[in-house]
Amino acid sequence: MTPDQPLLTFRDVVVTPYSNLLWVGPQRGVHIGGPHWPDFSEQRAARHQREGQPVDEEPAPNPARGRLAGRWAWAGPICAHFGHQIIEFSMRLMPTLTHDRDVRFLFAVPPSGRYGTIAATPPYFRAILDWFGITPARCHVTTTPLLVEELVVAPQAEQLGGPVPKAEHLDAMDRHTLEQLGTRERQGAVYVSRAGVATRFAGEDVLESALSASGVEVIRPETLPLRAQLRTYASAQLLIFAEGSAPYASALLGRSLGDVVVLNRRPGAHLGLASLRPRATSLRYCDVVREFLAGRNWRGERVKHAGLTVLDEDALLETFDALELPVRRHWDSARYAARCDQDVKAANG
Repeated sequence: MTPDQPLLTFRDVVVTPYSNLLWVGPQRGVHIGGPHWPDFSEQRAARHQREGQPVDEEPAPNPARGRLAGRWAWAGPICAHFGHQIIEFSMRLMPTLTHDRDVRFLFAVPPSGRYGTIAATPPYFRAILDWFGITPARCHVTTTPLLVEELVVAPQAEQLGGPVPKAEHLDAMDRHTLEQLGTRERQGAVYVSRAGVATRFAGEDVLESALSASGVEVIRPETLPLRAQLRTYASAQLLIFAEGSAPYASALLGRSLGDVVVLNRRPGAHLGLASLRPRATSLRYCDVVREFLAGRNWRGERVKHAGLTVLDEDALLETFDALELPVRRHWDSARYAARCDQDVKAANG
């Protein structure tokens, strides 16, 4: 691609629903489905990538059951995971709009077959479309194999695990964020909690109370509209995330963040590093983990992505001391220990 030809263009491409999505197994791709790109093994920018490498597999031959006339832009799958939907599957939207403001977007359903219409998609998905000014009337969801007359595709502007987005993309996101949120003055501290979900810090509700008493605004992002989340993140001087999907929402912003601190749930994790680093005034990951207790999936198997984290209390309080937050003054160690014990017993039950 060149600056004069920013979008890859293909004709008469079969697009199918997904047979695998966000699933990794022996000799299997992260996902299988979507466009049957010509010369599939040679395509890179059109395929799904992580850390600069294609990680999908060519879909099995599947005859089209219908035809979609005209020009459409490939936008990826619709999935049931907030963080992956943003950082993996919504990072073609802005670069496509940059070069064609009026294009129509084509999505495909996951293996479950859910989300066959835009109205049936998760609220956060519709909020992402709204953030970019994409109306449902400009979208089509592939639920059966379709032959698309003309299919254009932009490379992913960001990928899970990096690389860092290019300056041109961040410039476009800066302009869009200003249009959406206006000029903001960063002030105060915000803690983005996971206390309302299963994969959290043990005793996190006690941590919330101490932070709130210390003058920190505490939010549970799953209770807020996406636009409200983004406005809060872009308006904070100090933004403290409990490691999880919430930091990935910042990929919908430009260079809009103040000082960012991520409290790890897993030792050594640097979740969202490639997206957060160019957007934040400063970025720090804090290993305050004493023990990580793997959770269980629907099969009853232990899995790391569904775990409960027990924090190192001393390291946690030292972190807040370094941030000049008076959390220690409002800390109830006995209450915290009792709540941690209760959470661990529930997780092991």
